[in-house]
Amino acid sequence: MGFGSVVVVVEVRLAGTTTVALAVPGVRLDAGNVYTVFAMGLASGQPSLMAVPSLDAAHAMSAPAMLPKTGAADNVPLLLAVVGALMVAAGIARQRAVAVRA
Repeated sequence: MGFGSVVVVVEVRLAGTTTVALAVPGVRLDAGNVYTVFAMGLASGQPSLMAVPSLDAAHAMSAPAMLPKTGAADNVPLLLAVVGALMVAAGIARQRAVAVRA
């Protein structure tokens, strides 16, 4: 279920508490966007506390029609050949190590 734009109240709370240090009403959030809200200043002192919303990324709500081809499937035979060769080499090295000890 999607939604369009919403208007929210952003609350900045003191760390580890439920105490609201700053409430910012009327912050509009649009569907498909990613936001970060920065709290700057001091809860008790100067400069006073303020919240600064930032739009990080705007995304379309629809999924891509087709995912891009990564090419990983083309490398599977090569990967299997390399792993097999390493296993053979490890087996030979182990046999030589056992023969040297005996």
